[in-house]
Amino acid sequence: AKAASVLTPHTHTPPPLHLHSSLFFIHRFPMSKTSTNARLRNTRSASPAKSAAAPEVAGVPVVPSSWNPLLAPFFRMHVVPTTLVFASPFFLSFLAHIVAVNKGEISRWLAGASDTLATNPGLSGIASSALDIVAIPSSSVFAGIAIFSFVQLALMHLIPGGEMLGSVAPGGYAPSYQNNGVSCYLISWVLGALAVQQGWIRGDEPFTHFPALVVAASLIAIVVCAVLYVKGLVAPTTSDAGTNGYGPIFDFFWGTELHPRVFGVAIKQWVNCRISMTSWPMLCASYAIGQYYRLGYVTPGLFVSVLLQALYILKFFLWESGYVRSMDIQHDRAGFYIIWGCLAWVPGTYTFASYVAVATDSGDMSLGAAATLLLVGLIAIYLNWDADDQRQRVTSTGAKCLVWGKPPQVIRASYTTSDGKVHHSILLHSGWWGISRHFHYIAEITAAVAWCLPAMLHYPIAWFYPVFLTILLVDRAYRDEIRCAAKYGKYWEQYCSLVPYRIVPYVY
Repeated sequence: AKAASVLTPHTHTPPPLHLHSSLFFIHRFPMSKTSTNARLRNTRSASPAKSAAAPEVAGVPVVPSSWNPLLAPFFRMHVVPTTLVFASPFFLSFLAHIVAVNKGEISRWLAGASDTLATNPGLSGIASSALDIVAIPSSSVFAGIAIFSFVQLALMHLIPGGEMLGSVAPGGYAPSYQNNGVSCYLISWVLGALAVQQGWIRGDEPFTHFPALVVAASLIAIVVCAVLYVKGLVAPTTSDAGTNGYGPIFDFFWGTELHPRVFGVAIKQWVNCRISMTSWPMLCASYAIGQYYRLGYVTPGLFVSVLLQALYILKFFLWESGYVRSMDIQHDRAGFYIIWGCLAWVPGTYTFASYVAVATDSGDMSLGAAATLLLVGLIAIYLNWDADDQRQRVTSTGAKCLVWGKPPQVIRASYTTSDGKVHHSILLHSGWWGISRHFHYIAEITAAVAWCLPAMLHYPIAWFYPVFLTILLVDRAYRDEIRCAAKYGKYWEQYCSLVPYRIVPYVY
């Protein structure tokens, strides 16, 4: 289903629970916990909608959906956000340290930490062991991140490509974005190759300085989050902004503004798409260059891994006009979880398996195995793209197209935003979207396993990203179900009765 906009609470309605990017978020919507659970239960038996009345999407988003604080409100609203804000950057440094210093073996790190505590017991020993994990970035690392980021900003605004519109926000604001992602992505590769060829940068520098890179990215991201936190309170771009009502730490965590712009720059598109997504495969390419410098060749397994990730991000930019209508853009505020997540978590963990393969010399496999892996990965990426493309074509043409050679089967839903305007959405329930409500997640997880497998075969720590992604997407599906049920009401009940499975047909 087309992603829904965020809903605000009535004062009597508690917010429900969800997990995203290993972080928990909170949001309220205008229906009771009982009615929400009823809508999501027994979807097979739900009857088609009898009424064409549009459910009302009231007010401005305050907190995220899919979090039920009735179980432990203080824990959900305060303990978890606080823990994640302070612990996530340290955990990211820990992952990099384990691989760079201990060759991916946690047991080696534990042995070293035990020796430190034996010679220096107490809090000072614990602090010493903790600080050893955090690499100290040089000024050149900060400069490299800044240069890359501003090159992406320049490309985003200088390369022609037209305009694309995001979904209408709950307050009625319709954001617009630069539609030139593919061109910018390809030009970035050309500029990167030119920089290496001209000697402006060593191709393996991001690999060599990976632990310091993730620390620098974390620090920069935290500063950006702080600036956006203040901006959302004192100078928001739209009415979809302000405090969430759970204290400053939660506001910092979740964000104080939905669509921030600074000097006309769409911060989410710049951070989420152009910096985060473009850096992902280019970092992996740096790891491959590092292997070439060390071994004199790139192993077949690593070559396939990097190629699949580069093609996956090309697919992402081909679909960028769909991404700006996704949950990340239209629902999730620009706070720590998404800004820090995109600037630090994505380059640090999404590239992690490729980094492990090079740092531990563990990414080798036969040509036949690599070719099989490439085929599986390509099929998975294609299925993921085709599912997104089906939905986007149906939406953009008003269902005047073909899906698998037949007219698409759709539900025409409507809803009302807080400015009193009625909006219309199309819920596709044929093609891939007739198999399960989030069938494309199966393809996405399969692709991730394919490009992580060369390292996963040798080091358990390389399983981190596929396991994390699976948890993320299962929860993301749950979050989307909650939002769509609140937004579309009986239209969503009808859709669930037609497509009863959430992700895996006949299983889940």
